[in-house]
Amino acid sequence: MKILDIFFKGISKENNDFETMLKTAKQGDAEAQYKVACAYDNGKGVSENKKEAFNWYLKAAEQGHIKAQCIVGYNYFFGENVEENKEEGFNWYLKAAKQGDADAQYIVGYALEFGTGVEKNLYKAREWYSKSAEQGSAEAKDKLKNMPETDDNDFEYDVNNNEKSDDNKEKGFDWYLNAAEQGDAEAQYKLAEFFMYGNGIEMDKKEAIKWYKKAAEQGNAEAQYALGNIYYCAKGVDIVDYEKAFNWYMKAAKQGNADAQNAIGWMYDEGHGVEIDCKEAFNWYLKAAENGNWTAQSKLSYYFKDEEYGRPYGVEKDEEESRKWSEKHFNTIKQAAEEGDAYAQFELGHVLCDEDYEEKKIWSKKAEESYKEKAEQGDTEAQNFLGDMYYGGKCVRKNEQEALKWYRKAAEGYKKAAAQDDARAKYMLGLMYENGVVVKKDNKEAMKWYIKAAEQGYCYSILAIKYEEGKIVGQNYKEAFKWYLKAAEQGDAYAYQKLAEMYYHGLGTDKDYEKSFKWCKKAAQREAVEKHVTLFENAQYYLGWMYYNGIGVEENYEEGLKWLRKAAEQGDYKAEEYLEKIGEEW
Repeated sequence: MKILDIFFKGISKENNDFETMLKTAKQGDAEAQYKVACAYDNGKGVSENKKEAFNWYLKAAEQGHIKAQCIVGYNYFFGENVEENKEEGFNWYLKAAKQGDADAQYIVGYALEFGTGVEKNLYKAREWYSKSAEQGSAEAKDKLKNMPETDDNDFEYDVNNNEKSDDNKEKGFDWYLNAAEQGDAEAQYKLAEFFMYGNGIEMDKKEAIKWYKKAAEQGNAEAQYALGNIYYCAKGVDIVDYEKAFNWYMKAAKQGNADAQNAIGWMYDEGHGVEIDCKEAFNWYLKAAENGNWTAQSKLSYYFKDEEYGRPYGVEKDEEESRKWSEKHFNTIKQAAEEGDAYAQFELGHVLCDEDYEEKKIWSKKAEESYKEKAEQGDTEAQNFLGDMYYGGKCVRKNEQEALKWYRKAAEGYKKAAAQDDARAKYMLGLMYENGVVVKKDNKEAMKWYIKAAEQGYCYSILAIKYEEGKIVGQNYKEAFKWYLKAAEQGDAYAYQKLAEMYYHGLGTDKDYEKSFKWCKKAAQREAVEKHVTLFENAQYYLGWMYYNGIGVEENYEEGLKWLRKAAEQGDYKAEEYLEKIGEEW
């Protein structure tokens, strides 16, 4: 049940005699006041008047009418018919909750869990969820599955920083372990999270994967999505496996997991594990956007706004549709930010940069505090992101000393993760050594970590570029060619272009015009599908030139002109010059 549905279940549709009811209400009868409010609210027996409805709900609520208290709480919480005041909204829900209303108890728990209208207090949140669950609330029962058992003394949270003590983390771990071993899928997923990120225990990615699989095989969508990420980035497995990643993402996506739906869209977009299919990608982005994924919502707003972006996806320019998704994108981020999502808070601060400077400062500060909380609890990605924030002055005042502090913590986290075959962690260590971030700049050490990451199927093209450019390692076209070939076999379109060049010039391999043509054609076809991609350097022009001159393929003027014109239409000056040279229009 959606949260909004909770507040309207009890709205009465009765309206036998509005005037009689109004007279009784004016005499102070709470039930009559509530019914008068419902009549004004729904326009039954009297003209609809939301403001008057609220006034009567408030009168009934002040006399202790539970349903009226819930509705007044809702109005204050969401700013309907009255100025938004979440603190006041919480107080009205609390009044109804104390009278035993299960829905109000759930909302009070929710507010305490996320610090909405009241200071965040997870311990008290659990108490109210428990009261609601005891009355049969399915939503409260689901919430309780995500929170370990407590007693009154040994599992209190510090409401100022919301951190658990180490003893309490162990209690939480033990609770999840016990439930997981009894086959509870949600507990298995939570247990996997403990092992994956080392929350209060020693990190163990192999053990994490074991429990993710147990939960995923029971249909837990979050675990299925997590496994997709694990195989996509080789986090604790031997090598990147796009096929397995796609399969796990798909299982979660079919259950409505918005993040997984967005991931499926991305894989169709990039050709990772499947053939490139922009229209299928769009279908999945649409599903994800409708289910609240703000990345997908942002994509849709661009596709409908810019015909160059939208054309490959079968989308026609539609400014109204673009505006709709842009608004949904903003509202989704704001809701996530209000619920405590650190990245959403950061994004909201960024989005508001040019619109409302004062509100930007508020959300930027919240983002800083949220990332610090996560970073202090040992979240390596949060530590690195916090370092980026301070180093670049993103949402916070630039502070290189503070940035280095968090980069050092992140480096330690990446080292631990790298020791457990986390390919992305190995890549991040390579970056740190290459750039001299909190570790002494060491190109040899950087290459060691880049190679380790690449050996797991991660960042093939990055390693190839290092060998091709020869900036941090001796230039070696043979090694560059080897890694570009691996990247191309993974569907990396940039690698298609580089292989075409290397076969044509004989760099790192024998000259082979036919193979050069083959890879050039793949790059040009991809470039034609994704017109907004800027990685390619004239792939369509070169393909047209090769067709026109019979290089690596049988001479074909018509096909050559077709590709040359495609390139020229996209502003490729080389194609324009060549068409002028051979006397052809475009």
